[in-house]
Amino acid sequence: MRELPGYDQVVVHKLHEDEHGKVVAESKRPDLEPYIGRHYPATDIPQASRFLFKQNRVQMIVDCHARPVHVIQDEGCCSRCAWLVGFALHASRGRHALYTTNMSSIASLAMAISKRCENLMIET
Repeated sequence: MRELPGYDQVVVHKLHEDEHGKVVAESKRPDLEPYIGRHYPATDIPQASRFLFKQNRVQMIVDCHARPVHVIQDEGCCSRCAWLVGFALHASRGRHALYTTNMSSIASLAMAISKRCENLMIET
């Protein structure tokens, strides 16, 4: 998962029933700080983010420092609101922007390992 796309670090998170998480596996460049074994509280992943991840099990942020672009809907074209839950490409917001800055990351990719293992998540 790390070598083919050339990622610097890949971590596997286990999300527990009480929604806190733990890094249970990782692959990284030798010069990077290890995250294996670290715990984080449920509040580190907002409920809205959890909801989106359950709807779309792959989420990618290409540039965590880029400004989000607002979706402009043409009123004459469509009467329904744009529903973007199924899109894999997202902008970084709030805590995630701070999280990636603290980790010296530019981009991130999160994906569920499998439907049966919905409590495991890979993040690069």
